[in-house]
Amino acid sequence: MLKAPPSSPSPRLTRWEIVGAWLHIWTPPRDLEVPPVPWRAFALWGTALAIAAAGVAAVTIPKINQGKRAGAAERARQQLAAENAERARLRRDQVVHHLRVASGTALVPALQRAITADARARARAELITGPVLSTDCQPAAADVVEFRGSRVYKCFVKTATGLHGEGRDILASGYPFVATIYRAKRELTWCKQNPHADEKGSYGDVRVKLSPVCAGRLRAVL
Repeated sequence: MLKAPPSSPSPRLTRWEIVGAWLHIWTPPRDLEVPPVPWRAFALWGTALAIAAAGVAAVTIPKINQGKRAGAAERARQQLAAENAERARLRRDQVVHHLRVASGTALVPALQRAITADARARARAELITGPVLSTDCQPAAADVVEFRGSRVYKCFVKTATGLHGEGRDILASGYPFVATIYRAKRELTWCKQNPHADEKGSYGDVRVKLSPVCAGRLRAVL
């Protein structure tokens, strides 16, 4: 007796073909059945995933916030340290210099020579950029005088000249100083001036007031 050959298994859709049919991006053959979308299972999985995500968020969000606070605190600490360092540098840079001048010596030229020597020492120490060419001091307005018998001078240490500005302007570059001559005592005092934050030579908004001994009432505006 002849046996009937075994029947071949019915064709079935693959998992990806089923998903493609669900998403309407693939059309299955007519003789193959596409199982219905298991919405209930998807809803259960979605709920489980939402619960898991909430649990992960409950653990990670506080750590993220803690990291943000720690980062902000560290940046604030670094900023404060940088500002304190800059403030200390400015105090050293603006320290008052004194010189007593012998009788018979012209005071303004002596002041200019003294500031030039100071600036050249700073250039050798690489605190300013040389070469230091000369110093010019001009008297400030009389109403900025703070001490009787004194006169305040605005001085400029020239380090380069012959620079072309707008039009026919010829400019010089250098560093500002402020000084006071005490005529009765024949004493000269001077301080290096540091520009405002929007000019060269300063760090952000960190400022240190100049001493009135060399700046008089100009310290309020310099």
